[in-house]
Amino acid sequence: CHRGVVIYNSLEELNRNEVVDTDNFIYQEYITGREFSIAVIPNKINKFKILNPVEIVSEREVFVLVVGQGIKANYCPVIEESVLKNINKTMLTLHNNLNLLGLTRIDLKLSKDNKLYLLDINAMPNIDIRQTFLPKMITQSNMTYNDVLRTIVEAFI
Repeated sequence: CHRGVVIYNSLEELNRNEVVDTDNFIYQEYITGREFSIAVIPNKINKFKILNPVEIVSEREVFVLVVGQGIKANYCPVIEESVLKNINKTMLTLHNNLNLLGLTRIDLKLSKDNKLYLLDINAMPNIDIRQTFLPKMITQSNMTYNDVLRTIVEAFI
């Protein structure tokens, strides 16, 4: 999904490189800050439950996540309470406005001035406990994997 992604550190660097396919070229400002992955599960009581976020950490300042890249995750990120409340409110607003119903995983960036940038909404996230951040998100949210599956099923009964 990230084939052909090139990150330039300045407009001058971009201008020095020849861009062959300008019709299919997207120019986008790189957002510095902290990256988080957040799972949202449906539930019967209050429509959605937001699991505790996981911070995606790279040793490089600039990176694009590619499968097998070797990143680390901070499963107990320190996030200011007001910022966490804003993240959670934003996740609920996204779910309601986009009419998302099931389990989702949302990736976002938090800029240095605490502005949120949506990177990706995965409406069918991988739930394999051996390959995803989901198990740690679940345990950090004081739930079990079975609790989450039961909660999702019960939300639609």
